[in-house]
Amino acid sequence: RDLKKLIFEKFKVEINQILWEGPMDYDGHPNFMNDISNNEDVDYFLFFDIDAFPTKSNFLDVIIDRVYGKNTILGIEQKTSHLNNDVYAGPACFCVSKSFYDLLGRPKYNATGRGDVGEELSHICREKNYQISYLKFDECEIERWELKPGVMFGNGSMYEDLIFHNFHSASGGNIDIYIKNANKVLEL
Repeated sequence: RDLKKLIFEKFKVEINQILWEGPMDYDGHPNFMNDISNNEDVDYFLFFDIDAFPTKSNFLDVIIDRVYGKNTILGIEQKTSHLNNDVYAGPACFCVSKSFYDLLGRPKYNATGRGDVGEELSHICREKNYQISYLKFDECEIERWELKPGVMFGNGSMYEDLIFHNFHSASGGNIDIYIKNANKVLEL
């Protein structure tokens, strides 16, 4: 069985895992998010990458508390490695209300010349003086990229001891880190 589904079941939170039938290339992830955000009739969108999962049962309360009734987006603290941009709300765990997404003009999650997947929403929030909420980075198992001066993030990243993300494990990179950490959550 899928480890992520078992984690959500343990925390008694329903998860809708959707098999994306489009290409799973660099545009597959944002195109999936675009499709859901533009076609589902819900109050909030909460996305988890295939290689991200919650680690505590109160994760949903924490996330919703930070976005409920507010004009904000929430994502993991992330930085594009090939650009000298500010930290942005990364899509590995990302939440936005449908009304705020509409207010932003329904931007696409695709990478652009000024940012990586999902980063465009942070750019728009800054331009329109809207708040950006972050799940703050704690630590990682394999340092790969600079998040801020003196702080590296990478595979096996933990955010507020609440969200785990193993960058690139969906494409086979360091899948053992994902499995080990998911099993730790299931054993608690």
